Amino acid sequence: MVDSKCNCPNYYTSHADSLLTQLNLLRNRRVFTDVVLRAGHRAFPCHRAVLASCSRYFEAMFSGGLKESRDAEVNFHDSLHPEVLELLLDYAYSGSLFSLAHTVARQITNLSNG
Repeated sequence: MVDSKCNCPNYYTSHADSLLTQLNLLRNRRVFTDVVLRAGHRAFPCHRAVLASCSRYFEAMFSGGLKESRDAEVNFHDSLHPEVLELLLDYAYSGSLFSLAHTVARQITNLSNG
């Protein structure tokens, strides 16, 4: 059978889903994480390989000889809101925009009720 979304065999998509799920579990347990992203007062342990594989920004940051490619932490200070970074990481580790869509819908509801 072939998955209609990517025109690839179903065993491939189930393997990819399984891989992302396992990487996310490792991240949540802080196993094999090799960088900590900081935004505001929050810290997010991550895997450089996951970030670089889903974002050219992180790929350039971690492979281009920048200071961040050697440091154990990357601090965005207040230039990136922690909730935004959390959503980006959730997407990187799941491939799902559900939490992003849910958060945007919640904020729109809050604005319309405020």
